Amino acid sequence: MKSIATVTFFALAVLAIVSCRKGNPKNTDLIGDKNKKLIVGKWRQMADTTSYYNNGQFLNKVETGTTNDYEIYTADGATSQLSGATVNYSGTYTVKQDSVIFMYPAYNGGGVTVSASTLGRHIKTLTATDLVYSDDYTAEVTVNGSKQTTRTVQITYFKKQ
Repeated sequence: MKSIATVTFFALAVLAIVSCRKGNPKNTDLIGDKNKKLIVGKWRQMADTTSYYNNGQFLNKVETGTTNDYEIYTADGATSQLSGATVNYSGTYTVKQDSVIFMYPAYNGGGVTVSASTLGRHIKTLTATDLVYSDDYTAEVTVNGSKQTTRTVQITYFKKQ
Protein backbone atom coordinates (compact mmCIF):
# COMPACT_ATOMS: atom_id res chain seq x y z
CA MET A 1 0.00 0.00 0.00
CA LYS A 2 2.88 2.32 0.84
CA SER A 3 4.47 1.67 -2.58
CA ILE A 4 1.20 2.50 -4.40
CA ALA A 5 1.05 5.84 -2.56
CA THR A 6 4.72 6.51 -3.44
CA VAL A 7 4.19 5.66 -7.13
CA THR A 8 1.06 7.83 -7.23
CA PHE A 9 2.93 10.71 -5.59
CA PHE A 10 5.81 10.49 -8.12
CA ALA A 11 3.37 10.18 -11.04
CA LEU A 12 1.54 13.33 -9.91
CA ALA A 13 4.85 15.17 -9.43
CA VAL A 14 6.03 14.26 -12.95
CA LEU A 15 2.65 15.26 -14.39
CA ALA A 16 2.82 18.63 -12.63
CA ILE A 17 6.30 19.32 -14.01
CA VAL A 18 5.43 18.25 -17.57
CA SER A 19 2.18 20.25 -17.64
CA CYS A 20 4.03 23.47 -16.73
CA ARG A 21 5.75 23.68 -20.13
CA LYS A 22 5.13 26.98 -21.86
CA GLY A 23 3.43 26.86 -25.23
CA ASN A 24 4.37 29.42 -27.89
CA PRO A 25 6.89 31.26 -25.68
CA LYS A 26 8.55 33.37 -28.39
CA ASN A 27 5.51 34.54 -30.36
CA THR A 28 2.26 35.53 -28.74
CA ASP A 29 1.01 37.66 -31.66
CA LEU A 30 -0.51 34.87 -33.75
CA ILE A 31 -3.25 37.19 -35.07
CA GLY A 32 -0.63 39.73 -36.15
CA ASP A 33 1.45 37.05 -37.90
CA LYS A 34 -1.59 35.86 -39.85
CA ASN A 35 -2.54 39.43 -40.77
CA LYS A 36 1.03 40.25 -41.89
CA LYS A 37 0.78 37.52 -44.52
CA LEU A 38 -2.77 38.32 -45.62
CA ILE A 39 -2.30 42.07 -46.06
CA VAL A 40 0.53 41.86 -48.61
CA GLY A 41 -0.74 42.92 -52.06
CA LYS A 42 -2.66 45.63 -53.88
CA TRP A 43 -6.06 46.59 -52.46
CA ARG A 44 -8.73 48.68 -54.22
CA GLN A 45 -11.05 50.87 -52.17
CA MET A 46 -14.61 49.70 -52.80
CA ALA A 47 -16.55 51.83 -50.30
CA ASP A 48 -16.01 54.32 -47.52
CA THR A 49 -18.39 55.67 -44.89
CA THR A 50 -17.19 58.56 -42.73
CA SER A 51 -19.17 60.29 -39.99
CA TYR A 52 -18.01 63.64 -38.59
CA TYR A 53 -18.68 65.04 -35.12
CA ASN A 54 -17.74 68.30 -33.40
CA ASN A 55 -18.01 68.73 -29.63
CA GLY A 56 -20.16 65.60 -29.46
CA GLN A 57 -22.65 66.79 -32.07
CA PHE A 58 -23.11 64.84 -35.31
CA LEU A 59 -22.25 67.01 -38.33
CA ASN A 60 -22.62 64.81 -41.40
CA LYS A 61 -21.96 61.46 -43.03
CA VAL A 62 -20.12 61.00 -46.31
CA GLU A 63 -20.42 57.74 -48.27
CA THR A 64 -18.42 56.85 -51.35
CA GLY A 65 -18.61 53.83 -53.60
CA THR A 66 -15.87 52.18 -55.64
CA THR A 67 -12.98 54.53 -56.31
CA ASN A 68 -9.73 54.47 -58.21
CA ASP A 69 -7.86 54.57 -54.87
CA TYR A 70 -5.50 51.76 -53.93
CA GLU A 71 -3.30 50.75 -51.02
CA ILE A 72 -0.24 48.59 -51.65
CA TYR A 73 1.49 46.59 -48.92
CA THR A 74 4.77 44.75 -49.53
CA ALA A 75 6.20 41.90 -47.49
CA ASP A 76 9.18 44.06 -46.43
CA GLY A 77 6.92 46.66 -44.75
CA ALA A 78 6.64 49.33 -47.47
CA THR A 79 3.27 50.86 -48.28
CA SER A 80 1.86 53.32 -50.80
CA GLN A 81 -1.52 54.93 -51.24
CA LEU A 82 -2.47 55.72 -54.82
CA SER A 83 -5.22 57.57 -56.68
CA GLY A 84 -5.16 55.83 -60.03
CA ALA A 85 -1.46 55.80 -60.95
CA THR A 86 -0.56 58.84 -58.80
CA VAL A 87 1.17 58.05 -55.50
CA ASN A 88 -0.35 60.15 -52.70
CA TYR A 89 1.68 58.75 -49.80
CA SER A 90 4.52 56.32 -49.34
CA GLY A 91 5.89 55.05 -46.09
CA THR A 92 6.27 51.94 -44.01
CA TYR A 93 3.87 49.88 -41.96
CA THR A 94 3.83 47.24 -39.25
CA VAL A 95 1.05 44.89 -38.19
CA LYS A 96 0.34 44.44 -34.49
CA GLN A 97 -2.45 42.00 -33.72
CA ASP A 98 -5.53 43.56 -35.36
CA SER A 99 -4.00 46.94 -36.23
CA VAL A 100 -1.87 48.36 -39.02
CA ILE A 101 0.48 51.15 -37.96
CA PHE A 102 1.58 53.46 -40.78
CA MET A 103 4.73 55.60 -40.52
CA TYR A 104 4.91 58.44 -43.04
CA PRO A 105 8.06 60.57 -43.49
CA ALA A 106 7.92 64.38 -43.49
CA TYR A 107 6.99 65.92 -46.83
CA ASN A 108 7.78 69.33 -48.26
CA GLY A 109 6.76 70.17 -51.80
CA GLY A 110 4.39 72.17 -53.91
CA GLY A 111 3.96 74.73 -51.14
CA VAL A 112 2.80 72.05 -48.73
CA THR A 113 4.73 70.97 -45.63
CA VAL A 114 3.58 67.92 -43.71
CA SER A 115 5.33 66.66 -40.58
CA ALA A 116 6.31 63.01 -40.20
CA SER A 117 3.34 61.11 -38.82
CA THR A 118 2.18 57.79 -37.47
CA LEU A 119 -1.35 56.52 -38.00
CA GLY A 120 -2.94 53.37 -36.58
CA ARG A 121 -5.89 51.69 -38.28
CA HIS A 122 -8.01 48.94 -36.76
CA ILE A 123 -8.52 45.82 -38.89
CA LYS A 124 -12.18 44.83 -38.63
CA THR A 125 -11.95 42.11 -41.31
CA LEU A 126 -9.00 40.68 -43.22
CA THR A 127 -9.26 37.67 -45.52
CA ALA A 128 -7.44 36.65 -48.69
CA THR A 129 -9.82 38.90 -50.67
CA ASP A 130 -11.37 41.46 -48.27
CA LEU A 131 -9.93 44.17 -46.01
CA VAL A 132 -12.13 46.36 -43.81
CA TYR A 133 -10.75 49.10 -41.58
CA SER A 134 -12.89 50.45 -38.74
CA ASP A 135 -11.42 53.64 -37.29
CA ASP A 136 -12.44 56.14 -34.64
CA TYR A 137 -10.26 59.26 -34.35
CA THR A 138 -10.69 62.01 -31.77
CA ALA A 139 -8.59 65.17 -31.66
CA GLU A 140 -8.52 68.39 -29.68
CA VAL A 141 -8.22 71.38 -32.02
CA THR A 142 -8.28 75.14 -31.58
CA VAL A 143 -10.29 77.12 -34.10
CA ASN A 144 -10.19 80.94 -33.81
CA GLY A 145 -9.04 80.60 -30.20
CA SER A 146 -11.81 78.17 -29.27
CA LYS A 147 -10.93 74.62 -28.22
CA GLN A 148 -13.03 71.95 -29.88
CA THR A 149 -13.16 68.18 -29.90
CA THR A 150 -13.46 66.65 -33.34
CA ARG A 151 -14.26 63.01 -33.97
CA THR A 152 -14.19 61.03 -37.19
CA VAL A 153 -15.64 57.51 -37.43
CA GLN A 154 -14.68 55.74 -40.64
CA ILE A 155 -15.28 52.30 -42.17
CA THR A 156 -13.32 51.59 -45.36
CA TYR A 157 -13.78 48.48 -47.54
CA PHE A 158 -11.09 47.13 -49.89
CA LYS A 159 -10.90 44.21 -52.34
CA LYS A 160 -7.62 42.55 -53.23
CA GLN A 161 -6.70 43.06 -56.88
